[in-house]
Parts: sequence; C-alpha cells; structure tokens
Amino acid sequence: MATNEISETDRLEALRRLRILDTVPEKSYSEIVSLAAYICGTPISAISLIDDNRQWFKAILGLNIQETPRDIAFCSHTIQSDDIFLVPDAQKDQRFSKNELVTGDPDIRFYAGAPLILSDGLRLGALCVIDKRPRSLTSEQLNALAILSRLVVEQIENSQRVQQLEEQGKLLVQRNIQLNNLTENMPVAFYRGHVNKSGDLTIKYLSEKFSEFLGYSNADILENANLLTDSIHPIDRLDFQARVRSSLEAMRTLEWEGRFYSSDGVAKWIRATSMPSIVEDGIIWDGLFIDIEKEKYLEASNVREKQLSAEISKFASYARLASGVATELSDPLTIINGFTSILDKNLDEEKINIIECKEICLTLHSNVNRISNVVRFMQNISYSETDAEFETVFLKDVLDLSIALAQKKTKTHFISPAVKCNPAQRFRCRKNNLADAFSQFLINSQEALAVHSEAWIHVDVDVAGKSIRVTFQDSGPTVKKELQPFIFDPFYTTKQAGQGKGLGLAIAKMIIDSHDGSIVMEKDHPFSTFVISLPIISENRDDDA
Repeated sequence: MATNEISETDRLEALRRLRILDTVPEKSYSEIVSLAAYICGTPISAISLIDDNRQWFKAILGLNIQETPRDIAFCSHTIQSDDIFLVPDAQKDQRFSKNELVTGDPDIRFYAGAPLILSDGLRLGALCVIDKRPRSLTSEQLNALAILSRLVVEQIENSQRVQQLEEQGKLLVQRNIQLNNLTENMPVAFYRGHVNKSGDLTIKYLSEKFSEFLGYSNADILENANLLTDSIHPIDRLDFQARVRSSLEAMRTLEWEGRFYSSDGVAKWIRATSMPSIVEDGIIWDGLFIDIEKEKYLEASNVREKQLSAEISKFASYARLASGVATELSDPLTIINGFTSILDKNLDEEKINIIECKEICLTLHSNVNRISNVVRFMQNISYSETDAEFETVFLKDVLDLSIALAQKKTKTHFISPAVKCNPAQRFRCRKNNLADAFSQFLINSQEALAVHSEAWIHVDVDVAGKSIRVTFQDSGPTVKKELQPFIFDPFYTTKQAGQGKGLGLAIAKMIIDSHDGSIVMEKDHPFSTFVISLPIISENRDDDA
C-alpha cells in the first residue's frame, strides 16, 4: 500500500509539474482524438488526465463536458496498468453496470483506454474511445490506439521542454565575459537577427567588431536594422534575398558574400554565414560576418604573396571555427537558461525539491564545463604558433613525429601503422604543425579500431607531379555517406556523447589549408581512407617569399 501511495504522489506531482491541467484547447491534441475516433469508428474520444479528485479532458470529441468526478471515471481504471483497458459492454460489467455514466447520459456501453505513460513510467491519464453500443476493436485498431497514446505523451513532454529563454544565469556571467573578449579579438563579427511573422527584421546582438568593417555604430544598427540591409550593394541584393529564401525553405546554413556600402560610401566585400532556427514568434538567425576585402583583392589581382595568402586561409579557418563555436555553445546556453528559469520560478513559488535542484545543478555544471572546454580550446588556438617558418625536412621524420604524438595521446592499445615512404624524400613545411595534423588521422584510427580484433593502419606516401600525396587508411569502415560532408566541421563528431570533441579533423584541415594543401576522403572505398595532397615547394625558395 505504501508503494502505491508513493506512486500516486509522484504521479500527481508530475501532473502539477507539467502545468497542463486547466489549459486552453490545443489543435495538436484535438487532431489526435479525432484520429483515434476515426480509426476506431467511435462517436466519442478523449484525452483525460486523472487529478486527485477528478478527470479533466485536455481534448474531447463527441461530448460537451470538461471534467467528471474521478470516482466514476473509466480512465481511473486505465492508469492502474500499462496495458489498454477494455470494457466491451459496461452494462454487463459489475464494475460499471451501476455507474451513472452508464445508467444515464452519456449512456456509455463500450470503452477502450490506452494509458498515457511518461518516460519515467508514471501514468497521467488515458487516450480513450467510447461508444453507446457494445462492441470490440480489431488488433490493428488497438495497436493504433496505443501508438496515438504515445504521440500524446511525446507532445506533453515536448511541451514541457519548450521554455522561453531568459537572461543568462549567474554561473555563465564570468565565462560570457571571457568569451566576449575572445570573440572581439577574432577577425569576425557575430550577430543575432530576428524576423517576426510579419517579416520585420530586428538585430538582437552585434559584436563590436562589425563597426570596424563598415564604420556604422552598433547602436545605430540595433536601433534600425534596415540600415544594414539597405547598405547591401544593389547588384548583390537580389542574390542575397534569393539565398535567404533558399536557406529558409531548407532550414540550412546561409552562406553568402557580397558588397556593403560603408558609412563613407565605399563598397566593401563581406562574407555572411548564418543558421536559421524557428521560434514561437518568427525566425532567429545566428551567424557571423567576415571582412573579405583583402581576399577579394587577392583574387582580382592574382597575388600569391605568402603572408597575404596565409591570412586568407586564416580567415576561412576562423569562419569554420566560429560557426562551430556558435553551434557548440547554442545547446548548453539553451539548457542553462532553461534550467535557471526553472530554478528561479521554483524559488519564487517556494517549491524547493532538493533532489530536483541537485539534478539541475549537475546539469548546469556539466554544461558550464562544456562551455569552459570551448573557451580553453579557443584560447589555445589564439595563442598557437600559426606563423611558424617553413623548413626543409625529411618527410619520414614528420611521419615519425606524428606517430609519436598519436601514441602519446592514445589511451587504448596502440596499433603501430605500416609506413611506406622514401626515407630520402625531402619536403618543405612547418614540421611540427604538419606532424600534428597527421597525428589527428592516426588518433582517429586508433579510437575507431579500439574494439577491433584484427586491426591495421597503413600510411603510404607517393609523388604525383608537383604534389606529395599522403594516404591514411585503416581497417575500419568508411564514414556513412550522409555524414561525410560534415566530418571536417569543428565540433562535429560521430562518436558517442563524451567520447570526443569533434576537433581533430577540423584542426588537421586548418593546418593542411595553411600549407595550400587539400584533404579528400574516398567516399566509396570499403575502408576508411583519407588522401592529403600537399604542393612541393622549391627548396631554393626564400622563406619569406
């Protein structure tokens, strides 16, 4: 008896926590009861929630009532089990033959109810179908009723998760300062835009860096977003509008570059990258602007001077990195803001549940650590030696160094790679940086093959024209085709949560790009295969050329 009382207490507490009782009708629930009635061929269907002394209908079809006493509710029997509760003929059932819902209006004869079972096992109520004549349901109808009941639960639990984001919690204040200081030192400007359902644009956030691009003050743009869109060069405006429409239709990343008029009337090239997301009152765009004026100058003049070329590559790397940072920070910020809102509301209403508070604190701590890891990674990138000099080395020495780095970082049994490389092959590169890039592919292979009994890794080097090709291949399967376009994106990983940050291949690509090289993953090969192509730089070339 004590177990049942505890279960009932937990069930009622869950019902209160969901804040669904006595809410207004919602189309999604009404459509489910209509579908249930149609499938089962009954005139009456309802979603009932069993309170402590009543059953309340979130949605009902065929009856003009909102609630009934719990002691006469058929659904109060349904929540006693995880199975569908059936009453083929209520007049012949001793439990219901004298029930006023049977002897009087609405003259219930047939009842079938599927319990609404939350993910934690608590039963809130039922999705039921009712008829005024005795009958039965086919196995297909019973299965459909069970499926629809799970859809109701999914809708209820999803509604609980949807919370209006509030101001960032106190735990994030210091880290936000660090992050803001860091982003302001990057050659990109971050922004958040909001388009309401009427199509009106407002800029919610714009980092100070943007004022350096075009000369407009951030305050002016935040006050009047049209100042930004009106500054787009007329020739580029139609392309911008078309790309925005395409991004919205597919809900995919917007990538566009075009000219903006600065405050002094000079046209400047800007690259925009942004990701749309649907919110209750419209669309939110989170993204970044990059000043690509120098990049466009180099394209037009065909200048291949080393320092400027490296700067272009750095801009592109920062763009990919910044997109990854925005994505990686979005989820923990949303989670922390949502949970701090819950804590704030519970404190205001003096509803303190120690266990729930501890769980929330653990979640907050986990997500704050996740943000801290991002900040530390960005700091490491900021302070890394990105302008190391090129030197002539033996390529075999670079590979040996990369193997040593991978072995040091591998936590499982190390699989020694089989290397085929001409030991006399000389090559100009940034030795330490390139070894770091190569080690990322070896580390990936080691982690992927940790559970394989017959594992091997091959590294093959060959010269093709004016390029050196380095092939990394292991006995593991290639990445699924639908995931292949994203594997070099910062913070993207195919590993399980907590087993990788998704930075290794992104770092490798940044380094390969800085060497004017390229990486290709052989999509149709049965084994995981990456081919790196690097240009052969003349040994008599001046280091600063």
